[in-house]
Amino acid sequence: MIYVLTISLIATTMGQGADRFDSYSQPALIKLLSGSGVVTRKSVGVSDLIDNDRVLPKQTASVLIVKTNGNRLSKLQVVAGRQKVNDTLQLPVLIIEKFATFKDGEERAISASGSSLAVYSGFRLNLDLGQIVPNDLPADLEVKSDNGRLFVQSSGKSEIWLVTAPLPDPLPARSARPIANDKFLVSHWNGNYLLHDDGRRSGSLEISVDAQGELTGFYYSSKDGAKYEVKGKVGPAPHAVQFGVRFPRSEQIYQGFLFTGDLSAMAGVSRFGDRETGFYAVRKD
Repeated sequence: MIYVLTISLIATTMGQGADRFDSYSQPALIKLLSGSGVVTRKSVGVSDLIDNDRVLPKQTASVLIVKTNGNRLSKLQVVAGRQKVNDTLQLPVLIIEKFATFKDGEERAISASGSSLAVYSGFRLNLDLGQIVPNDLPADLEVKSDNGRLFVQSSGKSEIWLVTAPLPDPLPARSARPIANDKFLVSHWNGNYLLHDDGRRSGSLEISVDAQGELTGFYYSSKDGAKYEVKGKVGPAPHAVQFGVRFPRSEQIYQGFLFTGDLSAMAGVSRFGDRETGFYAVRKD
């Protein structure tokens, strides 16, 4: 059994705190590093984690930001604990509740990620690979202990920042959700949706529609955060739409209708080559 200092692992990373951590894209991390709510450290000890374990709403976890040896940014949600070996021996352990390393030059695309990772003294972590590695491979973080007190330190050219102030919401203020009325407007399409395609793919769909019904936006894959351009057109009816998601070597076409009763979702048919399948997208805001 792992005993966690000041933190219960029974509390999962859900709700507002999890949303805040997960919503931090690479540009949001870069902006955060230029502010006053983070400090650079060669090493971070248990006392540092305990003193800064309330930076996420409704969560008791600390947040580290690491620039890896591969020059990538990684975010980590961590707590300190102890692993019971027997009645007289407990080993200090760093619990990485979540981590994600971003791909070069991408907004949300992830190159490596993981969760519920227990890292003991003497272990080395390569965040570019997302793995515990032996001494023969480069590491970004090394976990060590001094007189039974755990600390994590940077390795090689990596850098560590400790978040010391509550994480601000990285998302812009949401506009008022449209309200259905007797007259359907093309502006009712504007917003963010969670798109589900044939039970095989999902992602975040962010779209804007101008007064002429021209639709633009982006699709972010739930699988790896990859970003794809979206273009389309509302019509012929104002609650009907056709748009395409432009992948590197292909385009997937969606034809659907927005629910006119409450504007909460759209549904229709997607086409990829000669294959037609069903899709739906639920409004997030």
